[in-house]
Amino acid sequence: MRGALAASVLAAMVCAGCATTPNTFMTDVRVSREPEPSVYTVEFRISEVNEDGTTDLWSAPIITVRSGQEAETKCGPDSGQNEISCKALIVEEGESVKATTSVTMKKKGTHRWSSSQSISVLRGD
Repeated sequence: MRGALAASVLAAMVCAGCATTPNTFMTDVRVSREPEPSVYTVEFRISEVNEDGTTDLWSAPIITVRSGQEAETKCGPDSGQNEISCKALIVEEGESVKATTSVTMKKKGTHRWSSSQSISVLRGD
């Protein structure tokens, strides 16, 4: 059942920007447990934050990952040149679940922006 973590849903918001570019990006990552033991769904939302504070959603990939294994998805019009790469590693540690996620953006083959976060919460079985 998605959302089985209820109050223990893992969520993180990270805003990042660079002084040399007017772009600021935001990632929102949500992790929920699937019915199958040790399987989780990771939902990414990557948005650009405009100067007026509004956001434009760039991508919303979803990946499924088994505890202890890393999963990755890449999206974009030009794999390797203009792409967004999203990775997730979920580790069950006794009564808690640790989620480590990262998002990397490339434009014209050059690293443009990245964000990563790690969070641990009680499993709530």
